[in-house]
Parts: sequence; C-alpha cells; structure tokens
Amino acid sequence: MSQFKKGFVKTERQEENPSQAQPLNCSAYGCGLTGTLSAGTNGESKFYCRFHFGLKPSKNDQVTVRIHQNDKLRNIFDMCTNPEKFFRGNNKTTFFALADKKVSELLFEMGLNELHSPKNLLKTRKNIIGELDKRTFVIDDDGIPMPKDMDVGNHYLDKINFKG
Repeated sequence: MSQFKKGFVKTERQEENPSQAQPLNCSAYGCGLTGTLSAGTNGESKFYCRFHFGLKPSKNDQVTVRIHQNDKLRNIFDMCTNPEKFFRGNNKTTFFALADKKVSELLFEMGLNELHSPKNLLKTRKNIIGELDKRTFVIDDDGIPMPKDMDVGNHYLDKINFKG
C-alpha cells in the first residue's frame, strides 16, 4: 500500500479510484478543521468537524465564523494536546513545564485564566474545549441545541429509521 505525505494509509478503494478519496477537512465551506464525523458508514459520505456535524446547512456559516473567531483559543488547546510539537525542553525544564507556563500566560491575556489548571495540561485542555463548545455551538431555530446537548448518534438512527 502506498502512503499519503502526512502518514495516512490509503484504503484499497482509494487506490482503485483516487478521485473518491475522502478529504481530511470538514465539508462545511471555509471551516478548515479536520472532518472526523459522518452519518454514513461506507466512507463515501461527507465528513464534518465536531462543530458542524448534525447542523442544518443554514447554520454552517454562523458556526464557521465562530470557529475562526476562536482560532487563538483552539491554538492554545493544540498546545495542551501536543506540547512536544510547540516546545523543546532543556536540562532545566521539560516541554510540559514550558507549555504549562505559556498556556497560562496566553489564557491570562485572553481573560480566561480560570481555564488553566496548573501543571495539568489535560484538565486545562478539557476546560478549553468546554469554553469552545459554549462559544461555537448554536441553538437551532426550533430551540433545539445542536449537536452538543443531544444524543447525536441516536438522533440520526431515528432519522434513518423514520422515527423522528
């Protein structure tokens, strides 16, 4: 099997017909996040990021704007997730300690220092994703929170089975 430049392995179907290969980005126009969720199971359905998945198309632009407005917070989240990609430790300080210090400074600059859990990047990351959820998800016209406050999997199973 051949490999993509970024280390992803092609499936046999992609090798047979490379034009059907699933793009890595969210299918919502302009989003730019990685598409990780799909309602389909055959690999041919569109993939969406966690913020766009399950939304009515009329809400996509609003969510995309919110995603881009919070780029700095998403970058801080990435620092918590993979500190080794952003920082190099030395004989006095580990990259975890450097990341913790920088994340603390950046959150303080944004007025979000309550999200920082000292010496615990995983907890800080959890706090940041909670804040991103609050800032990004929108309430549907029907007053239905989408998709955060609902059981998305069962919601779509009900739709597929014509129960909802």
